[in-house]
Amino acid sequence: MQDRLTAEAVEDWRERLQSEPDTPIRFEAEFWYRNDKARRESVDPLDDGWWREPAPNARPHRPRLDHFLAHVLTAETGEKISVRELYAEYRALAVPKGRPRFDDIEKELKLLEHYAPLYKTLEGRAKADPVLYRLGRKLAEWQVTTVFPIAMQIGGSKLPAKEKKRLCRLIYSFLARRAMCGLTTMVRHMTPRLASRMRGIGAPWSIL
Repeated sequence: MQDRLTAEAVEDWRERLQSEPDTPIRFEAEFWYRNDKARRESVDPLDDGWWREPAPNARPHRPRLDHFLAHVLTAETGEKISVRELYAEYRALAVPKGRPRFDDIEKELKLLEHYAPLYKTLEGRAKADPVLYRLGRKLAEWQVTTVFPIAMQIGGSKLPAKEKKRLCRLIYSFLARRAMCGLTTMVRHMTPRLASRMRGIGAPWSIL
């Protein structure tokens, strides 16, 4: 039997968030859970061991799942997210001020499922979106992942393909010019602000 990301896992995890908010446990352990027969017959987007491998070109040295969730949080909140404090960061999104943000566990899962293929495309594992895939390969050459939240917002939006392509070109051009001017560290600080503004294109919350 394989461990999978399930509604039951998230529900159990959320209950522990409220009853044991300071429990020092590894974040992803709460997302991988023994599934029931019906779920085992389907394929979940985060059931692959690939997610547990170290994320290339990303710092700090953590599994892809950790960095993926951090990118999702930045895309959703427009805030700077600490991968080292991922448990608390996700808790702030899922259970703000002690009240669950999502009234349905399936909606919480749907949010993660929306972003999963976008992240996989940027990492070069999927090629469904050629524009996003090409951007991801270019970013890999620069060993840059800090703009993934913005790229995921663009890829998951309802914008026309031509507009998505234009925005992806702008991202790459922006990074290249910054690198030439020796301003690479500024990108890390600018990404959350840009992600906050990009939320207006309708990608994150429209899926709920």
